[in-house]
Amino acid sequence: MRVSNAPVPRPSRRAPSKGTALQTRRKLVLRFIARAAVLLMLLLLPWPGLGRVFSSAVAVVANPFASMCFTTPAGIHMAPEGPADSWNALVTVTHASGKVQQLLWELRRTPYLPMAVFIAVALGFPLGRRRSRLAIMGAGLIALQALPLMRLLILVGAEGPVQLFQTPDVLHGLLTIAVRALVLPPGMAYAVPTLLWLALLALFDRDALTLAARSLSVPPGTTPTQR
Repeated sequence: MRVSNAPVPRPSRRAPSKGTALQTRRKLVLRFIARAAVLLMLLLLPWPGLGRVFSSAVAVVANPFASMCFTTPAGIHMAPEGPADSWNALVTVTHASGKVQQLLWELRRTPYLPMAVFIAVALGFPLGRRRSRLAIMGAGLIALQALPLMRLLILVGAEGPVQLFQTPDVLHGLLTIAVRALVLPPGMAYAVPTLLWLALLALFDRDALTLAARSLSVPPGTTPTQR
């Protein structure tokens, strides 16, 4: 019996074709988009009592901050208003003269909707290191509070209906432009959090942003219709 010393052929390991790589990237991106969409849908469902819980949380954070910004008796106090499923908050403004005015503020559009979009995008696209993701989440949620703060400054400023304090004309004009551009248009509630997430991703973890860009790019020599 003769034993052959010929080498045993090994299965070839071919690199994935450009079309296969493109399909893999598409599936990855679509999976992330679907995950973000599901998270956003869950956050926007009319859960019983969510409006009251969110309004109470906003009041707990906002009232101590407002007390530090104004001297007694002037001040701003926020409290939930309406039934358990209401997103309204009653803002009570007390002037130095003792005059009291009240405003009804709907919190679902601002700040809840931009915060929900940011959370869905940040959790739906799990890019970068865990520590970076936590930093991005915290910084993003804090930065989004600028949207309701700008609206509040317009309401209680010199040109607003309450006029609690004087604001320079230049500052009031800039706030008005910012609110009309970033807050009032309905689409900005989705665009601003998404752009903010990309900016924070570039700031805290540029490698993850590069990876995301590569996942969205088309390999050289491959057309979108190639299979």
